[in-house]
Amino acid sequence: MTNQLFCYWLQGYFEISRTATLNAKQACLIEKKLRSITEELGSFTNWLLQVLEYLKRLQYRPETMNFFLPFIKRSLSTIFLHVIDNSYNTEKSHAELKAIHDGMA
Repeated sequence: MTNQLFCYWLQGYFEISRTATLNAKQACLIEKKLRSITEELGSFTNWLLQVLEYLKRLQYRPETMNFFLPFIKRSLSTIFLHVIDNSYNTEKSHAELKAIHDGMA
């Protein structure tokens, strides 16, 4: 799996699960998928791995996990907006794409 494919997977996971919270089982699943990346981690994936390792050290305390969830989602949205979406030729504006990734469209 590549960094970009992981980002697609994580975006889809958040869209399908519609999760407003993050629990230990979900964090472990995300970490497992993250560790399946076969290339050097990018800035987002490296940061996310560090966050997940931190959450594990804190024994997945719900208040800490739910504190980080909006940052994770916002960071993922930023990767799509500034990196992935810019790699495609599309007629959709950045605002339209951002709305899609933020679940607003």
